[in-house]
Amino acid sequence: MQISSKKQNLMHIFYHFTGIHSLLIGFFLFYVPVYLWKLGVTLSGISYFISMIGLGFCCTLWCWERLTKRVSLKHVITASFGMEVLVLSMVYLSGSIFFLPCFALMLGAYNCFFWITQRLLFLEMIVPDNSGRHFGNFQIYVVVILKTGVFAGGILLEKHGFPSIYLISILFAICGVISFRFLPMQRPLPEPPCDTEPLSILELWRFQDRFNAKIIFALDGFFLYLESYFWVVSLFLIVKESFWHLGLLVIFLTVVFSILFIFIKNTIDRSAKQKVYFLAVVLYMAGWFMRGTLGEEIGGTLLAVLLIIITFCTSFFRLAFNKRFFDHAKQTDAYRYVLMKSYWSQFFLAVIFAVLGWHYSVSLSILRPLEYTYFAAGGLAMLYLLYLPSRPNTE
Repeated sequence: MQISSKKQNLMHIFYHFTGIHSLLIGFFLFYVPVYLWKLGVTLSGISYFISMIGLGFCCTLWCWERLTKRVSLKHVITASFGMEVLVLSMVYLSGSIFFLPCFALMLGAYNCFFWITQRLLFLEMIVPDNSGRHFGNFQIYVVVILKTGVFAGGILLEKHGFPSIYLISILFAICGVISFRFLPMQRPLPEPPCDTEPLSILELWRFQDRFNAKIIFALDGFFLYLESYFWVVSLFLIVKESFWHLGLLVIFLTVVFSILFIFIKNTIDRSAKQKVYFLAVVLYMAGWFMRGTLGEEIGGTLLAVLLIIITFCTSFFRLAFNKRFFDHAKQTDAYRYVLMKSYWSQFFLAVIFAVLGWHYSVSLSILRPLEYTYFAAGGLAMLYLLYLPSRPNTE
């Protein structure tokens, strides 16, 4: 009973932390790619921006590892809310030549504090037999909270502009700080291992396992930002560059997504894991090829159906992939495995999008570059099949 109580308290902490940040992300950070687009930043500029986010993440993670040896995770959580406010403050530099690099580096730092902390909290909640169900519940929860923020943020950006978002975000960040700093918690926050040394560059370079994780880690950051930046720009163009209509579209897709996931999230742990993962990758590939077919000539019912299918394919893949990732993490040194994944994915995020930014800048004659990129991503997604299961002989 004591163990169950601890798990319950940890889940409360996890969902409390994730919920506040998801709402804050929905208010504005979700809109960053389209906000930059409205400012006149090209695909090349957005690619370089993403590259610098990866660089900021890697540098901050190096500091984060060492910081958590000296301060409690409660202080790290508190700092994450302060960093979110700093990220939003960077928008007021939009008239300066330092705006994009400063904004990107600070956003990378915030992403590090939020995502690494969240993953470590999540790891303490799961075992391999329930990781799919837990991640499914978590994904539905995050999507509902995040999209609520997106809906509110779209209205505020359309009607009142960025200052309204800034003030509301500061209020929520203050509430987050108060709740973790001053409100009594039933259980101390989990701490990262204090007896482990920070990852060295040599250890990162030599990292290798029998699951081909290094290749997958290098690939995954690229795809995550295709989803969260380039695809959001595509949706923004579909709704004729309206923040308000983008928010409505996201809410519509969220409702459909949540209904579908209620039926599949509890079955993934009981299904043949390799077959589920294979199907998820195939559907993910199909989703990217579908993105490449979307154009101005497609509209009405067909467009809505395609968007629903794409949303399902992406979400189903993320559920299957994250289950495999967290299952592997729990069977190894979970703490170091999470950090290893972050270092590799963010480093190659910086490299790949720097190359992509250069490519866009010198290939101005390419028509419909987003669709061209999506077709290429559909082929690259096949590489996710290299991520082997934990027990290939039994799954």
